[in-house]
Amino acid sequence: AAARATEMERASTEREKTGVFTGSRAVNPATGERIPIWIADYVMTTYGAGAIMAVPAHDQRDFEFARALRLPIRVVIAPAEGPVPDPATMLAAIVAPGTMVNSGPLTGTPGEAAVQRSTAYLEEKGIGKAAVAFRLRDWLISRQRYWGAPIPILYCDRCGVVPVPEKDLPVLLPDVPFIGKMGLADISGYADTTCPRCGRRARRETDTMDTFVDSSWYYLRYISPHEDEVPFVSADANRWLPVELYVGGVEHAILHLLYARFITKALHDLGYVAFDEPFKRLFSQGMVCHTAYKCPDHGWLYPKEAVALRCAKCGKPVETAYFSMSKSKRNVVEPAEIIARYGADTVRLYTLFMGPPDRDIEWSEDGIRGAWRFLNRLWNLVLGQLPRISPVREDPDPRGFDPAAAALWQKLHVTIKKVTEEFAERLGLNTAIAAIMELVNEISAYVERPEANAALVRRAIHDAILLLSPFTPFLAEELSRRVGEERPVLETPWPVHDPAALVGGEVEIPVQINGKVRARLRVAAHAAADPDALREAVLASKDVQERLQGHEVQRLIVVPGKLVSIVVR
Repeated sequence: AAARATEMERASTEREKTGVFTGSRAVNPATGERIPIWIADYVMTTYGAGAIMAVPAHDQRDFEFARALRLPIRVVIAPAEGPVPDPATMLAAIVAPGTMVNSGPLTGTPGEAAVQRSTAYLEEKGIGKAAVAFRLRDWLISRQRYWGAPIPILYCDRCGVVPVPEKDLPVLLPDVPFIGKMGLADISGYADTTCPRCGRRARRETDTMDTFVDSSWYYLRYISPHEDEVPFVSADANRWLPVELYVGGVEHAILHLLYARFITKALHDLGYVAFDEPFKRLFSQGMVCHTAYKCPDHGWLYPKEAVALRCAKCGKPVETAYFSMSKSKRNVVEPAEIIARYGADTVRLYTLFMGPPDRDIEWSEDGIRGAWRFLNRLWNLVLGQLPRISPVREDPDPRGFDPAAAALWQKLHVTIKKVTEEFAERLGLNTAIAAIMELVNEISAYVERPEANAALVRRAIHDAILLLSPFTPFLAEELSRRVGEERPVLETPWPVHDPAALVGGEVEIPVQINGKVRARLRVAAHAAADPDALREAVLASKDVQERLQGHEVQRLIVVPGKLVSIVVR
């Protein structure tokens, strides 16, 4: 079965991984370590030489293979924040950038420099060198099914292969009540036609095109959806495209994204579009994971069929593991049930708050209840403050703020800046939500003060609602009307931070020592943005000095406003 697997099946992140140990081992030239050689059913023969060095801690398919075969997992890239993950408790591979760990002399190298420094190290040792590999190959687009664009080709015994004349295009799918297993080939009379050259009997091609042929240029058709004579208007496409952001799963890199780029480059070379890349930016999102249950006799079970970790059908113990939600593993959480219980806004908020959008995350019922409680607190906060803020019409004047009001004013503008940047640049939607939650908590604390500034409270609540609106549009629309906003949320200007309100703020800077976070420093915002000032602040920290005692600093890497990484020996 493994030998018959297609490249698409091998590339799938859903397919269960199997393999066999060969009994042989290879020597890692960089470390001298003996590594077991396995035959695996997910390795593609067209990738390199068909033999790969698995990295189970940092490739999802390698991770699932190692978990399935109980192979060791070694973390060599640590997340930017937090401790190095324990392989025994990892739920998914770590694919986000980080810092090299457990990597000998390369430990402490930041992710953006890892490839270059690792390559330089191998070349220095004479055991490897940089190379560019090309894996472009023919694209077989024919499919034996009904759904798809019919291939406009005819077969004539006298004339051979004949294209359908342009005046007869497009060839449309026949409207029939029954399709059949062989698609168009099963539809009586569809293939019967006449050769346009000699007038004799001919046969239509019954294969249809791969649906990727259609979806690989949909962004062009969206620009000119009502044009009947051309697929798109070049002038309009050149005005609106390329697409600003492409969001897709990791599997898209060898499927839709590759095809879309291929077609766009062909159209560019033919002069139909002025750009040769369809998308300006690629963002690969992670998967939502959930517990899966497997019975040795009955295979994958629905959660309700695993009672007290035993199969409800036979009573045998079941195995549990975390996988991305899929119908095949029966670990999908039914959205309709969760929405009925907590509301669509709660589900949307929790899903985006679970973790960084580029990493796999674990679904938790406790987590969604937490999101629901937060939205209830916000609702109660806003409604409770209506008597105070409803009469207010003027904007707050920060010149007259007391220290408590000044702190909330600064927090408001820090949050506006943070959320805006996460949307526009990093797409860290989970951290944007966390910042809004912090702001709501500070508003809640501030309104308890008898001398609370009503104009400030109104402005803080108003802007908090707008910041939350992309995540909870229904709730935000309702609360916006309650506080007196007459325009719909989508027509209300997005809040803009005041740079003057940020002065004096602090940011938290994690300090890594040999890849592990050993300290967190509160540094003035202006100092955190200055590499030299941030370096001095870290080295002057008593906590950092104590941890560096007895060690020689080999390298100190500063990422302004983000982190400081120190490599010692």
